[in-house]
Amino acid sequence: MTNKSILVTGEVGCIGSHIVDACTAAGYRLVHEVVCHHAALANVRDSLSDAQGCIQVNAIGALNLLEAAREQGSVRRVVFASTSGVVTT
Repeated sequence: MTNKSILVTGEVGCIGSHIVDACTAAGYRLVHEVVCHHAALANVRDSLSDAQGCIQVNAIGALNLLEAAREQGSVRRVVFASTSGVVTT
């Protein structure tokens, strides 16, 4: 059992849910020493029809999370993963 804590965003998505399962199995408390950021709008069609909305959620949302982590002070690491949707044509 570890005494480390972790915050996972996007925990209901494919990547995030696996991260949560692995971290809880390893004994992590799901809070805030490490931030695993996997929340985003990943639908390519949505990004084409509402580019501003996707930028607001994905880019500005990630920036807000990073700023909050910095202000919180105890976050030591941030892990970010992207979806396969960003490589489609």
